[in-house]
Amino acid sequence: MEKLTDDSSTAFTQFTPETSEQTVLGEIWDGRRYAVPWPGNKYNIFMNDTNRVICSHDEGGLYVYDIEHDVNKQYTWLCVEKNGYFGFVNTHSGRFMGHNSHEKMHSATFQHEAWEFMTVRKHPDGGYELLMPHWWHTLKKVTSAFAAHAKSAAHLEEEAKQSQSLSASVTDSKETSTDATDSKEILTNAPPPVQLQFGDVYYTCLTHQQQDEVFNQLSAKCHPVEILEKEGYILDVEKGPATKKQKPRPSLADFQQTPQIQPATIKRRAVVVDCEMAETSDGSDELVSLYVMDFLTGEPLIDSLVIPSRPIIDWRAKIHGIDATMINEAAAHKNVLHGWAAAREELWKHVDESTILVGQSILFDFESLRLIHMRVVDSAILATEAVFNKTGKKYRKPRRRWGLQELCETFLGIQIRSGDGIHSNMEDVLAAREVVLQCLLKPDNFKEWADKAREDFWKPKEGSKNQERKKKKKAKEPTHQLAKQAAPALETIEDFYDSLDDDDVFYDFEDDTGFYMERDWFTKFGADIAYY
Repeated sequence: MEKLTDDSSTAFTQFTPETSEQTVLGEIWDGRRYAVPWPGNKYNIFMNDTNRVICSHDEGGLYVYDIEHDVNKQYTWLCVEKNGYFGFVNTHSGRFMGHNSHEKMHSATFQHEAWEFMTVRKHPDGGYELLMPHWWHTLKKVTSAFAAHAKSAAHLEEEAKQSQSLSASVTDSKETSTDATDSKEILTNAPPPVQLQFGDVYYTCLTHQQQDEVFNQLSAKCHPVEILEKEGYILDVEKGPATKKQKPRPSLADFQQTPQIQPATIKRRAVVVDCEMAETSDGSDELVSLYVMDFLTGEPLIDSLVIPSRPIIDWRAKIHGIDATMINEAAAHKNVLHGWAAAREELWKHVDESTILVGQSILFDFESLRLIHMRVVDSAILATEAVFNKTGKKYRKPRRRWGLQELCETFLGIQIRSGDGIHSNMEDVLAAREVVLQCLLKPDNFKEWADKAREDFWKPKEGSKNQERKKKKKAKEPTHQLAKQAAPALETIEDFYDSLDDDDVFYDFEDDTGFYMERDWFTKFGADIAYY
């Protein structure tokens, strides 16, 4: 039979169910077990193993009602199609059937989108099951939702226990289907993979099935609170950062927590964030651009310049190419966000507290946005954890950072920021995303890179400043003896590092000096040594 076209496009949809028998259009009471739900037809949706149908009342709630084949507009649902997804709109209330974040069914919206999207899966025992978006866009068979929200026609029955499991089937007969196991063919409402390219480099695209698998892996990589605190993330406005910082931070009063989950909205599961900053008169950073991409689909969400909220003394145009002229031109065309607050609001259109935010040293992006968020995967932290084998409570602020450009070259084998070396938001987002993806998809390769990086880190470098310092120390016996007195049991730099308490402070360097420690720590031991 001819496939039905999507009612919001001119293309054929791949999601239209196929059947070997002709579908009778326009008949509400088609008693055949395999009558296919079809856009343009009206249906009743039964509770399994009952003669009770799902009804909608004007306040947006659902209830169940016993019927005897009499037509009642409150339990009649019109099947429609949009972008390859079915929807069921109540012919009485005009509201679409869907569910909220607590797995409770409702009919609260007049829009066919997000958690009102549905598809239909044929059950081998007969009938059709409704599949709809669950938490992370996976079309999941409806279970427990009706039990938690459905009431009698008088609306007096108590809400059923959340643990009770009932499934709904779409059929025009009283015969209903039984529970079915999950299928690899379950659809998602994520957009199809798109080609991701910047310059001559092609980046990884994920299929729908891979997106769900990768998201589960990404969730497991979210950093614990203790690691974020040691890295200097602001997680509590009243407490402030747990570490010292060499340059000023924005006012803590400006920081806000990512919005809580809203039942009526659906946000992205994971996004990659990259900000560019300029320098203000007090030496702190001010946001001048924001780029956000869906981590799983590669879909660009935000790409905007930002009018700085404070006067700029150094635009740092040699780093990112953004200057006052670019900002003014964008403002003239009204293609700009007005300040960090507007940029943060724009980000919040796509994320909530459950979204995973991904980036390279994303701490600084959070500060420029005055953002507090707990679900974070930082590619810089992943790298240092792997190299130094420090996770959880054993984690220490690293002795060395691997920058994004170095990670791309040594781990991914690709070149970024070629030519004039100016950063591109899009390229940096794609690169940070790729680093994290390859950590998840190819853990053996990531471990191999980390082992090599660890070996190179501890290997003495001829001609380095560190080597010269060691030679000078050997020539000064008294100072060398002081060092032995200060920490007699510490024979190597690694042992020395492991002996430190959580409150000891590190400063990180990207050059060949390794790392630098505060002189104050050594004074506890009476040693006049600051470098190792």
